[in-house]
Amino acid sequence: MDETEENESSWNNTDDDNDEVGMENINELLQGLMNEMSSEANEQTAESSIIFEHLSSKFKQLHDDHDNPENLIHHTLPLCDELIDSIEEANFTETSDLQTCLEIMPLIGTIFENITSIKDEKFLIREFFFELLNLLSKPQICSCFNDNQHTKTPNIEVYKYLTILLLALATDLAGTVPFIQDDSVTRNYSNLLSAMYQRVKRDLQLGNHTKQQTALDDKITNCILSFFWNLSDRTIIVPWFLDIDLTKTMLECLKSENYRHQGTLHLHVSEPLAVFTKLFTDDHSLKYVLNDAETNPKLDVSLKINLFIDLFMKFRDAFEEKNQLEQFTCTALLNILWSISFQDEYEMNLKKNQDFMKAIRNIASYSSENSIEHYALRSMESVKKSANGILDNLYEIHDSKTNDIADQLLVSDTSNEKPMIMISYAHANNQFCDKILAEIEKKRRSISNLD
Repeated sequence: MDETEENESSWNNTDDDNDEVGMENINELLQGLMNEMSSEANEQTAESSIIFEHLSSKFKQLHDDHDNPENLIHHTLPLCDELIDSIEEANFTETSDLQTCLEIMPLIGTIFENITSIKDEKFLIREFFFELLNLLSKPQICSCFNDNQHTKTPNIEVYKYLTILLLALATDLAGTVPFIQDDSVTRNYSNLLSAMYQRVKRDLQLGNHTKQQTALDDKITNCILSFFWNLSDRTIIVPWFLDIDLTKTMLECLKSENYRHQGTLHLHVSEPLAVFTKLFTDDHSLKYVLNDAETNPKLDVSLKINLFIDLFMKFRDAFEEKNQLEQFTCTALLNILWSISFQDEYEMNLKKNQDFMKAIRNIASYSSENSIEHYALRSMESVKKSANGILDNLYEIHDSKTNDIADQLLVSDTSNEKPMIMISYAHANNQFCDKILAEIEKKRRSISNLD
């Protein structure tokens, strides 16, 4: 069954130092960054080449035709593709093409902003999104993610402006694109995502040691991080991130003594944990991380699971300390361990740790609601619900009090018009769950008829 997902949440970054990324504010930012290049370009007196004048005219036509969404969707990216190829051939030192290109950028930004406001063409937007990823995969754009990002030539600088616009658009669309089940297995964009990830690592390393990134380089890095975050909110395509070495970095962060990764990415442990909560809602991704993902030094399945358990034991009292970051970390860990507990092959790794099981029982039976849910992402459950879910999966709910709590959390209030029960998180179980749902509905009707 094809699955069209709704966006769970947008970029929920709580770091005030990070610039907000999106088409609404990207145009103003780029206008400021282009002032210096524009003043240099104005000093040139040569005529602009015909190709850039022609492209400028086409973009102006699209800009003025903003009331025609189909026209915007079908013609914008081919025109951007033509612009990318033309920039490669341009000699910006001898003509006024640089000024013409800089005048095109705000037009593109406004066109992109108009595209993000299109709400009724979901499947056209889906097609557009994948074409956008293909455009970001072009060698000229990928060059902005590779080693030459600190070489300053007019051509490369123009590519950087365009890359920021493309990434900002991709970030906005990632939350609304209707993905289908087949999208989860495609690996067409592994090279693109890997290039983006490696770019982030290099830029953060440069920032930590030399503090010499340009404003454009900083913005590209922030755009990539925002794109990754919005894309990873879409559970169905989380497997895309498994091939880009991201899992190894996150696992290394979890092993850090001070809960920060000591390599090029200076992350707090809560940050990779937030990604793992999304990864682990997909069965294949969970098993890949636990069974196959490389670590240095090498960790087997038991050691990886123990890594999550040990971290939880260190943060289990977070809600008594009133530390929001630690509370978020504890909540994420319980969601991760709940996902692990759904898999029979990992059951004993959890059950044999008596201290862990005791801590889970304490949380499950704790009567106060101090586990404040707004410290969790909307894709995460509360600590109490997660703890009860773990106990239920491990067949550890014995006494009536705990069982009552589990019933309250795992099944909705029966006074509601539509009672809800979680049957399975696995997409592969869709047909099986549909059959169960049909049988439950049949029984409900039989009981209703008896009344």
